[in-house]
Amino acid sequence: MQDVAEKCCYLLEAMLTPANCLGLWQLADTLDQGSFLLRAQQYALHNFQQVMQHEEMLQLSSQQIVQYLSHDDLCTPDEHMVFTAAMKWLETDTHRKACITKLMPSVRLEHVTPEFLVNSVETVPFIMDNSECAQFISEAKNYHLIRVVEKVEPKYKPRKSYTTVPSGKGIRGKQLWAQVRKMGGPKNNPSKGNLGITSAARQSVAEVGYQLCKPEQPSNVLKLLCQQRKDAEMTDIAVCCEDSNFNCHKAVLATNAYFMAMFSADMRENQNSEAILKGVSPDIVSRLINYIYTGEITMTTANAQDLLEASCHYQFHAVREACCTFLQANLHPANCIGMWQFAEVLACNQLQEAAKQYALHNFPDVCVESEILDLPLDHMLEYLSSDKLYVMEEGTVFDTAMRWMNHDLANRRDNVRDMLGTVRLISVHPSYLHNIVSKNILIKQCPECMKLVEQAKNHVLLQDCGSEWANRARMSKPRDCVGRSVLVIVGGMVKVDRKEVSTDKLIYYDPQDPKWRLLGKLPVPLLSPGVAATRNSIYITGGKAMLSRTGEEDDTVTNKASMYSLAIERWLELADMLDARRSHGCVLLNGKVYVVGGLDQHDVVMDSAEVYDPEINRWESIMPLSRAVCAAATAACQGQLYVIGGSTMFNPIVPINLIQCFSPETGRWKYVESSLVNHIGTPAVTMDGKIYAIAGAFHNHVIVFSPDTNQVTRVANISIVRALHSAAMLDGKIYCTGGIRDAPEVADPYNSMEYYDPESDTWTAAGKTELLSMSSFLMLGVQ
Repeated sequence: MQDVAEKCCYLLEAMLTPANCLGLWQLADTLDQGSFLLRAQQYALHNFQQVMQHEEMLQLSSQQIVQYLSHDDLCTPDEHMVFTAAMKWLETDTHRKACITKLMPSVRLEHVTPEFLVNSVETVPFIMDNSECAQFISEAKNYHLIRVVEKVEPKYKPRKSYTTVPSGKGIRGKQLWAQVRKMGGPKNNPSKGNLGITSAARQSVAEVGYQLCKPEQPSNVLKLLCQQRKDAEMTDIAVCCEDSNFNCHKAVLATNAYFMAMFSADMRENQNSEAILKGVSPDIVSRLINYIYTGEITMTTANAQDLLEASCHYQFHAVREACCTFLQANLHPANCIGMWQFAEVLACNQLQEAAKQYALHNFPDVCVESEILDLPLDHMLEYLSSDKLYVMEEGTVFDTAMRWMNHDLANRRDNVRDMLGTVRLISVHPSYLHNIVSKNILIKQCPECMKLVEQAKNHVLLQDCGSEWANRARMSKPRDCVGRSVLVIVGGMVKVDRKEVSTDKLIYYDPQDPKWRLLGKLPVPLLSPGVAATRNSIYITGGKAMLSRTGEEDDTVTNKASMYSLAIERWLELADMLDARRSHGCVLLNGKVYVVGGLDQHDVVMDSAEVYDPEINRWESIMPLSRAVCAAATAACQGQLYVIGGSTMFNPIVPINLIQCFSPETGRWKYVESSLVNHIGTPAVTMDGKIYAIAGAFHNHVIVFSPDTNQVTRVANISIVRALHSAAMLDGKIYCTGGIRDAPEVADPYNSMEYYDPESDTWTAAGKTELLSMSSFLMLGVQ
């Protein structure tokens, strides 16, 4: 530990003061620290005038005080101060007066003034009562008397704080000694022997400190202890596991909470030299003990679960977290089900949730693994019933449920009704429902199951919306399948050979795979329908029926309504609207579909409005609009329905600068006027609590309405003039496509697409659609 000793000496040297230097001098002498001994000694000698004022000098032994006061290097401005220091030491303890004979030679009496010798030294009774001391005083007095008439050398040389004048011409071969008197303050004699003058101001020493820091020291200690453990040296306990013993240090093991409790509580291990661990393998124990000593542990796919279980039991919290992270990173379709259960037993909540989500999101791969067949009933029901189960085909859920049943049919036969209840039968493909589900032997043997299957058949195969619709809506609730949001264009008009032709196509666009693809087809081609969407369903209302192949209209405005289910990829007929309408607003709000305004069969602008409740498959009237409009921008925001702009006439069009708002709670309309509202044939998009109305007949202005303040503001214009176009929000941006520039009879529809970024307030081109689309269609952001 020599390096530590050196640093300590360095620190103590910096801390030398008149109050501690004598003690540190003796300490260095005792510890044989030669270099520090010399520095402490020099400090005490050179600062004698201050040292003599402190208690530490009075604690010196007789030998130590004699050694100190008789030293040639003792720095004193007047020798009488040495006498004063000697008297203080003697008078501290009456027993010390016996040491006067040893101490008096330390005072060089020839070098004190005659006045001090007579008035101060000779007046001390116990000195004059000592014959040897009296002799010292007599010799000093004689020296002072003789030196008056002749040059004489003193018996005792002066200290080094005196100056010497070499003998020269005129001096009879003797050395002349003369005391250096005060010159503006006490004289200082540095260790090099130089003569100096210092001020008489009181010196002060600031408290200082020094910190020795060796970051590697704890690691070195643990390395040494670890080596001792391996060599079975200096150990005081053995950890026993099966047939293996691991020699350890109790103090080191006690840094773990489990062992600390074991050794500090009233347990057998606290008194014995053995600690027995059960239910864990020697390999795992060895790794955990090594971790205590080194902070290192290696986990693999082969031992991670055993390590996790042991770390939970023996309270190795850092190892527990590391194992959970490792196992989570190595989840696989073949192990996620078991990991879900394993983590639940150990209360590793984060790992449990991660394994559960992995199993849900990777169901197509998980369901073919054998691990799923060993799930207990409650876990299997929870798994297959989850809305988050990622299902490409609902028939896969039924197939998995039956595999699980048949894996242990003798014990699971009675669970067939519960297992069938996990399958969303309304989402099963009709052919699979008829050919597979209804003919399954376990299903046929269970009357309750057959009843469910028959109900599902009726609901899927029959498109009427009778009194059973409420039950149908609940049964058809789709799963929240994990997927990417896409944009969908529903119908619209295209121009073919300069003729307007309606299209029955539903196409979608994925920005991550930027291609337009076919999603499905409308029940019939429609002109100017209303469209709204949820995550898994598309609603289409009203419109004018068209013959897409010939481009001829049948001239009928319809009151029909349909819903396209993304889960089963088919259209379902809904109850008819109360009024036939086209060019109307259609908005989904609070799970209900609202339609407002539009044109009737005779192109008269309407003020009526109605709402559809999917739970009861019924349309009901609501309060009419404040002003009748068609081709208005409509949107839902903050629980309210907004109708922005529109036209009060069909031909010619007459814009209105109102924003009308309907509250479902009060059932009433109110409105706000703004000169910035001049939008006809305009789509509206809700984003971040505000409504964006994009361009219209026929300009490229974009406005933003804030319901919180009822204020309308302008943002960046779209790059080209558009009307009868579509827009939707996706990934924090507003996509816009299609539309026309001028009047429909003279303008070709666009096939371009662009998007708006609200952070930069800019529009950017985003490619083209595969359809030249116009008229009242809608682009939706769905999954």
